[in-house]
Amino acid sequence: MSSMVSKTYVNEVDINKIKVNQPVDIQVDAFADKKFKGRVVDIANIGEQLQKFDAKVFEVIIELNEMDTILRPAMTTSNQVITKTFSNVLHIPLEALHSTDSSSYVFKETSTGEIIKQEIISGSVNDNSIIIKYGVKKGEMLLLSIPENEANIPVSSITDEDKLAYEEELKEEKHKIQKQSLKSNKQ
Repeated sequence: MSSMVSKTYVNEVDINKIKVNQPVDIQVDAFADKKFKGRVVDIANIGEQLQKFDAKVFEVIIELNEMDTILRPAMTTSNQVITKTFSNVLHIPLEALHSTDSSSYVFKETSTGEIIKQEIISGSVNDNSIIIKYGVKKGEMLLLSIPENEANIPVSSITDEDKLAYEEELKEEKHKIQKQSLKSNKQ
């Protein structure tokens, strides 16, 4: 066996995030302390309806970049496809994020020890955490659950300056996407 592959299935909702050659972190269930690196080598064109899944899934083949004598055919693996990476961002656990129909917020402890309900502007999210763009700074203490006296907690809104900065970010992002779309169409 000169090459090992792992076969996994990706929900139809997430399949558009998966691309050939994306890096993958692989863990063999039988050896929880061992981790391997791999890459996506094939993505099925047609979805399947499997028994344990509510939605259609697409088969994804992952090739392991490394070999180990402990690996055997048909071992069960957990595969984490790296779809996007971020550096120098502030992120918080999803448990700390709360929302209403119109806004998202966290419960934050101020430097004086007071708890406030802080409106936030968030970014990308994964299964465990969410990027915070505005409303929270590094080192601030957040509560993971809603305090009992929620109705009496003062609300702190996003500043107008932060709202304007966020609107500028959105414009720049939209401009980049349009530029890339034009570039793709020319090719």
